[in-house]
Amino acid sequence: MSASNSNLTQMGYDLVVGITQDAINASLKRFIDHTAFQFQPVYYQYIDDSATEVKAISLEDLKAQTVTENWPEGVDPFSSLLADGTNNKSDQSVAKEGIQALYDAYFAFAYLAVVGIPRNAPDIVTLYDYHNPNAQSVRYNMYFETFTVVDLILGTHGAWTYTRIDQPKDAPWVYQWKVDLHISSSNEDFNQLPKATQDAIRNLNTGTAFSIQQLALDLTNAPQYDGAVSDEGAYIPNERLYTQYLNQFWDYLKDTEAVVFLNAVQPTSVTSSTPSIVPTDMNFVVTPYDKTGDHAGLDTLNYLMMTNNRAFPSSITPLGWSWVDASVPATNRPDGVMSINRKDFSTYLNDLFSPLLEQICLNPAIDLKGDGIKVKVSYSQSFNKDNRYTYQNEGSDPTHALTFYYKSPVSKDDILLGSWSTKIWASVNSDVYLEGNTIRCVTLGLAYMDFEVSYGISKTKGYLVAQENTTVFTLSTTTKGVLQVTAKTDSEDLTQSKDKNKPYYDGDLDPSIWAQFVTGGGMDNVIDKMNKQVSRLTSWMNDFDDDLLKALNGVTAWTFPGVETFSFSDCEFSNHQDLMVDVKYTTTN
Repeated sequence: MSASNSNLTQMGYDLVVGITQDAINASLKRFIDHTAFQFQPVYYQYIDDSATEVKAISLEDLKAQTVTENWPEGVDPFSSLLADGTNNKSDQSVAKEGIQALYDAYFAFAYLAVVGIPRNAPDIVTLYDYHNPNAQSVRYNMYFETFTVVDLILGTHGAWTYTRIDQPKDAPWVYQWKVDLHISSSNEDFNQLPKATQDAIRNLNTGTAFSIQQLALDLTNAPQYDGAVSDEGAYIPNERLYTQYLNQFWDYLKDTEAVVFLNAVQPTSVTSSTPSIVPTDMNFVVTPYDKTGDHAGLDTLNYLMMTNNRAFPSSITPLGWSWVDASVPATNRPDGVMSINRKDFSTYLNDLFSPLLEQICLNPAIDLKGDGIKVKVSYSQSFNKDNRYTYQNEGSDPTHALTFYYKSPVSKDDILLGSWSTKIWASVNSDVYLEGNTIRCVTLGLAYMDFEVSYGISKTKGYLVAQENTTVFTLSTTTKGVLQVTAKTDSEDLTQSKDKNKPYYDGDLDPSIWAQFVTGGGMDNVIDKMNKQVSRLTSWMNDFDDDLLKALNGVTAWTFPGVETFSFSDCEFSNHQDLMVDVKYTTTN
């Protein structure tokens, strides 16, 4: 199933951004490769004689415990002078003395990591586990441009083995984590993180929430070690290299609230534009492209967003459709799709369109005054306030999003015991449809008059106005995520004078001779005046359509969130009227 099947109303989410695995990996690698961040070395010492438990120690404290004659400032385990002192039988006295000092200080190991992408690096992220389809966790390959381990393994009777090993240039050490994507209160691992860390991960700043920096933070929020991919620790046992070192490293990062190795470049920018929809809660779910795994690169990580402090559904479930199409060449394929729930976009349209309805909600009024057998007719009008469209649920026509109907009170008057009577009313019906890349607004304006003279001897009645305007607003978007709208309006005069039994008949609006007589010849003037006044409804309807276009393109124009992260293109409505737009990562995300 394709993105055209997006149905966020059914799923219960307000906004979803689906990004492909291929796009995530390419952008993560590009971002990490330009990070150039080096951790300070991390040092550990044993805290018991059995050399089983370790604790972190600062280099300053370690040096203070390792001062000797040849090492008056103490020993740095990464010193090149130690390189040849590989065991206690070495003739390298200085190295031996330094290593012995580390031994006496219960030094265990240290490591130095530099962020970057080494040669032959595998993908960072694997989104979907085809062997465990119900798992909502991501496999995250953690590696560094360089990684150096210094290890001092204690033996019996004062023996020790000192080893320094560097990650091979063409075969990076890969540490694979399984990351639980759910960041709700039910995730125990997530809840154990410091509050500042949780807040950073649940970043709802619309300028940075979708950024690659933030994604790196999200995907490594609470990793669970899940085994090594490669086996390159030739001089250090795998169990020690991939569990003790990495587990200790993770504990160090977590304890210092440096959540991931990209902590130094955690996003802090403030969005430069105000989006039309603002998230108030966030979660994640993975959707496979299909069940075969043949297009795993098109599996998507989906940011699930709620707005206006609405709660998530009780169950966070995967989506039932794919966001991208494998048949589209990769060069023409977006990185993903952002989709807005039809209810949220319809609310935006309702808030935008409803205040403009007043100008076409006409309240006509007519007044009769008798002077002998003469009758004077006067006309006035006002406009109805506080109008609002109502929402249409998906029914026989799912494209029908909003509807509005207003009919004025019927203005009636009579004199001379009802021998002379008149009534007049007006109505407006407006419907909004979301289809393809268009918003279609169909508005029907009516005004009707009935004037009866001498108990029906003469009748002047019919539709003064029956006009239907159909305006098609065509949508596109700027690369900055602002909707741009063009419009085309077709107006049709529906009045007809051929058949009284068909709608909108206006053939009896010419006053009879008797009506002219009893009104002192003023009936023609009254009809002309009412026609001039009421017929202005047609121009007001045209103005209404023009004002809708101005509102859609003005300061209230729809703006998608994530403009600091994505460039936008090709917006359209899904089969269920969610507003979708293609997104690509910018090069500065």
